[in-house]
Amino acid sequence: MNNQELEQETGERMVRYFNNEASAEDVKDLYEWLQSSPKNRDLLFQLKDIYDLIQRNKSDAAENVDASWAKLLSRIKASHTHEAPCRKINKRAPMRWLSYAAVAAAAAMLGFWSNYHPETTTFNEVSVGRGGTSNRIVLADGSCVHLNAGSELRYPTVFAEESREVMLNGEAWFEITGNETKPFVVRLQQQTVTVRGTSFNVEAYADESVNVVTLASGRISLESCDREGKRISLIDMNPGDRAHFDRARETVAIEKVDSATANVWMNGEYKFRDEPMELILKRLANHYGVMILPDDSLKHIRYTGTFSFAQTVEQSLQLINYDNQFRLRKEGDTIYLMRKE
Repeated sequence: MNNQELEQETGERMVRYFNNEASAEDVKDLYEWLQSSPKNRDLLFQLKDIYDLIQRNKSDAAENVDASWAKLLSRIKASHTHEAPCRKINKRAPMRWLSYAAVAAAAAMLGFWSNYHPETTTFNEVSVGRGGTSNRIVLADGSCVHLNAGSELRYPTVFAEESREVMLNGEAWFEITGNETKPFVVRLQQQTVTVRGTSFNVEAYADESVNVVTLASGRISLESCDREGKRISLIDMNPGDRAHFDRARETVAIEKVDSATANVWMNGEYKFRDEPMELILKRLANHYGVMILPDDSLKHIRYTGTFSFAQTVEQSLQLINYDNQFRLRKEGDTIYLMRKE
């Protein structure tokens, strides 16, 4: 089977599975394809991009998605061969494949990993909504994950024989049971954390451009990749290291911090040290379940301080506004911050 036929068959399997028409063999083959490479799992994000384009403008979808679709097919081809992708895309192909992309993307947003269960493997999905309280999850190996507000964790009910793997969108504190022969892997957008027994905090929200990993104890390996799945760096982190990965700029920076503050959110506090207001407001918005929209001129002001979850959102914002730089306007669940003239 050549690469083009393999691409088509994979797409057709997706359609059959998401339409509840897949055979046991379809499900098994699709699962093996997804597990064979992180790039294949990353394709779900590309599919969602195409789906969003279709929803925004269905009338000229084929014209608008040509560039995105060409990029997607190049990545699929690259996952099956080491040759550089160079095949010209058939202009009529996107419309046939758009249905595959739309169905796959819709399934991803509805929780593909939580419902996917080839043979005896089942996946669970736990999410904490914006404004919710943190949730403690005990995994099959005894490891514990504390999930913060606005976050989602996907994990198998029983880990595979060779590794223990979960997927995170948001913030979580991990306490991992040691196992030298069976590493624990956390999949993030464009990053992979590999551990064998340690505790660490991860901030990796899909709607933010920076991932932050803070190691409290043990050792972890942190792999960072560009948007095409090519490795940028592979770093062995030590306790007290904090890694900042800017996904937009594709840069990684390591700093030394007091790791004892990494998980204070579990005890009802946020501690920020010289952080931009934009990031602080996103954390507060997640906790209080509101939208906080600052003027552009306020987003990059930096702040150091502590917020108690027992405070109201207005009280927390007044702490930031100690020098009276902005005024607040609240409309329902949306708070506007406007710089004073």
